[in-house]
Amino acid sequence: MIKQLLKIPFLGKRLANEIFDVKYIDKNENLKLEFKFKAGGKKYYKYIKDDQLPLPRFHEMELRLLEIESRISRETLFNFSKALKKYAEAKDFINVASLAGEFEKRLELLYDPELLVRFLCGLYIREDQIKNADVWNQRIEDEKFNEIMKENENGNLSFFFQQSNLRDHVGFSNTSDSESENLLSEPIIQNQLKQSRLFNQMILNLISKQK
Repeated sequence: MIKQLLKIPFLGKRLANEIFDVKYIDKNENLKLEFKFKAGGKKYYKYIKDDQLPLPRFHEMELRLLEIESRISRETLFNFSKALKKYAEAKDFINVASLAGEFEKRLELLYDPELLVRFLCGLYIREDQIKNADVWNQRIEDEKFNEIMKENENGNLSFFFQQSNLRDHVGFSNTSDSESENLLSEPIIQNQLKQSRLFNQMILNLISKQK
């Protein structure tokens, strides 16, 4: 009887919500999302099962995981290469060497908090993305990143990482659960954030001077 009722579009969705406690069913009727948090006045959802993540989004998350392992994002690498290329073209090898040294120091960071937020932005679906979550729109992803970072300007990023269950998605190498907890403490997060932003700003200043 229930199977027959589920074939009726309106009743099928209504019964699925009631019987299986589904928070949301998208246009494909089999990809389920549940509410997780609000940022910038908008609701954010996550797939109940990680293997339901749309393929384009999954590939982006794979790339971000590689960046997390390398401790530096593609955005930072792109700007670094631009600055390095300018010095090399000008045959200013002293500054090339200096820049390379700063880059090596940058890679000694435990992790980049902004990169972790970008990773989570890809996992979480904003309310206006629900119907086309299978399409990767970089403009929207950047908006989400800025919204979440602004939401945490009060210096409480650790709360966001905890409510987003970061440790369910990203494991810190050679650390126990208690050590991972410490790595996500607010003082360490803010220290890592400060160092990564100082490097990024230095690169941007160099690019600006070279124009």
